[in-house]
Amino acid sequence: HRLWCSQSRPETTHTACVVMFNPGSLSGTGDGLAKDDTLRILRSAIPPNTSTLILNLFTLATPDPSILFEQWDQRDCANFSIDRLRANVIDSVVWAYGDGGQDPKRNRIFGESVRARIASIRSALAGYPAVTLPEPLISKRGNPKHPKHWRLLRQIDNVKQAISRTQQQK
Repeated sequence: HRLWCSQSRPETTHTACVVMFNPGSLSGTGDGLAKDDTLRILRSAIPPNTSTLILNLFTLATPDPSILFEQWDQRDCANFSIDRLRANVIDSVVWAYGDGGQDPKRNRIFGESVRARIASIRSALAGYPAVTLPEPLISKRGNPKHPKHWRLLRQIDNVKQAISRTQQQK
């Protein structure tokens, strides 16, 4: 279980919190962080003066969302508390959780729980400036797309600029 990980950079002056749907390499000891494709995309989309705090919606880390749903009763560790987030210095929040688990036709219970967790995290991060993602990075359901879509849709530079703008407005 892992609620978050961080990617620090030397001499950073900002920290962006990126809320995602259970990045897979956050499992185990975290040895796979350096080679994880999603985290590599994040490193390229975050301004050079910014460290990243990557936040999972749930603490069970798995590269395959279906495993999370198969082990739904284990989605959070016993001492899960979103309030621990407030101990981190955050300059901006990037929402990037996608549509995972929210299809009402598949399983209403998962969707309700995912939306409730998103609402809980949004509430905990309400005082922090949210990055406005480019329109192509918002799904038809209105959710912010996963970072892999940032690369597929050639939006990495636009995301980087949006994060920089948000940090400058603070």
